[in-house]
Amino acid sequence: MITRPESDYTLQPVPAICDTYKLSRDKKTWTFTLKENVMFSFGNVLITDWVQYERFYGAKDFVNLKKAVQTTMTISWIGGLILMVIALLIAKSVLRWMGTPENILQLSCTYIWICFAAIPFIMLYNFGCAILRAVGDTKRPMYYLIFAGIVNVLLNLFHTDFSTPFGRSK
Repeated sequence: MITRPESDYTLQPVPAICDTYKLSRDKKTWTFTLKENVMFSFGNVLITDWVQYERFYGAKDFVNLKKAVQTTMTISWIGGLILMVIALLIAKSVLRWMGTPENILQLSCTYIWICFAAIPFIMLYNFGCAILRAVGDTKRPMYYLIFAGIVNVLLNLFHTDFSTPFGRSK
């Protein structure tokens, strides 16, 4: 709730997740100033871009909604690529720093590199699903996650040799 009723039963609104609020002179528009670091019940920080998507979607302003979505997805893709490259470059050093034994260092690096190669796609998924949730679509993100989980299990079955404890033997 952006506001909550006052506890003295006057039902006057008191800011809950907003610092201030005001009603326009024509009494048609409310303006809320959100508090810093507002968290959703599941622990994610409220991002004001989501409010922008909701506003464009609600106003059926699909031109600006498309621009906002394209900008967000481009930033998430580029950010994911940058994080992936950084992670790939430092993975072996970090594994050595952690004391990974030399006999499994290369296998560990391969595993970490495979995980890090997925970062751009994870970023796209997370940002894309956040946009879908912002406009009220909570079913499709769940369907995408179910599909990805099934694909993951199938790929694990086809790409894993269970004859050794660590997968494929040499």
